[in-house]
Amino acid sequence: MKKLFAFLLIALLLCSLACGTNGTPNDAGAEVTRTNPAEPDAQAASPEAQQPETAQVSETAQPEAQDTETPEIPESDPVAKLRTELIEVFDVMEHMEIGASGTTLCSHDLDGDGTEEDIGVEIDMEEDTLTVIDGERSITLESSSMVYYIYLCDLDASSPYHNLIVCADWGSDSFIATALHPEGDRLIIDRQVDGYVSWDDEAFWVDELTGIFGTNSGVRPYSGDAFEPESEWLVCAVPSAEYVAENRQNLYEGGVLLHLVRDLPCTVDGQPAVITKGNCLLLLRFNDSHTQAKVCTEDRSVQAIVDIDFNEEEWLYLIDGVEQDEYFDNLFYAD
Repeated sequence: MKKLFAFLLIALLLCSLACGTNGTPNDAGAEVTRTNPAEPDAQAASPEAQQPETAQVSETAQPEAQDTETPEIPESDPVAKLRTELIEVFDVMEHMEIGASGTTLCSHDLDGDGTEEDIGVEIDMEEDTLTVIDGERSITLESSSMVYYIYLCDLDASSPYHNLIVCADWGSDSFIATALHPEGDRLIIDRQVDGYVSWDDEAFWVDELTGIFGTNSGVRPYSGDAFEPESEWLVCAVPSAEYVAENRQNLYEGGVLLHLVRDLPCTVDGQPAVITKGNCLLLLRFNDSHTQAKVCTEDRSVQAIVDIDFNEEEWLYLIDGVEQDEYFDNLFYAD
C-alpha cells in the first residue's frame, strides 16, 4: 500500500511539472524573435530590445561613445576631386567704395582672343539685380544684389575661354551660384545652382540644401564648361563620435542627432530592414532627387538607405507613406 501511495505521489509531481512548462514566455504572452540568437541573455534583458526578424539594430537610446571614424563613401559611388583651375577669387564688397553702385574687379582675357578686358559689376539694390560686365559684354542676374564672391576660373582646360562663377544671397542665407562664359558679344549662363560655392585645392564644391530629416545640407563637386555635378549624392558634415558623446543634448536640440520615435523601414546591405524606435541616427548623405538618404546609427555600427517619396508640390517627405516628422521628435527646419 505504501509503495502504491508513493507511486501515485511521484506521478502527480511529474504531471504538475509537465503542465508548468506549457505557460507563456512572458507576461504579455507575445512571441519573441531575436536577431542575435547567439546572445539570448543580452536580448532578454530588455523586452524593448526584442525585434522582428527584419530588424537589424537593437534599441539603444544611450549607446556608449565609440572612437570610430565617420563612415567612408563606398568606392562604387566616389565623389571625385576634379582638375579645375581657380585663377582668382574676388570679394565684391571689399572692392566696392562706400556709396558706389559698381566696381572693376580686374582686367583679364576671358574669351581667349588675346586681348584683356575689364571685368566688373554693377549692383541695383532697388531692383535686386547684379550686372556682370566683361568689356562690351554684360548680363543682368535677378535676386543677386547681395553678391559675395565672384570666382574667375577655368572649368575646362580644353575650352578656349575662362569662366566666371557668381555666388550671391537671394535671402535668408539662401545662396545661388551662377556659372558664366563668354560667347560672341554676350555672357551666357551655363548653370544656376541653389547653393554656396567654395573652392578646395582642385575642385569647386557646392553646398546645397535639402528638407530631408529637417533642414540639412550636403556638398558635391561641379566641373566642366556646363558646370555639371560629378555625383548624384551630396555628402553631409558628420560630427565625430567623440564630439557626439560630449554634445548629445545640443546635437539633439539642433536636429543633428535624430531621435527615432517610430520604427524606421530601410535597407541594410541590400536587404529590407527596420531600425527600431529609440535609436539616434546621423544623416550621411542624400541624392539630388531627394528620394534616398543614407544614415548611420549613433555608434556607427549600422549604415542604412532610407527610401523617401518627395512631394515637391506640397513639400512633403514621406517614408513608407508616413510623413517624416512622425518618425522623429526633433527635426529642425530653418525659417
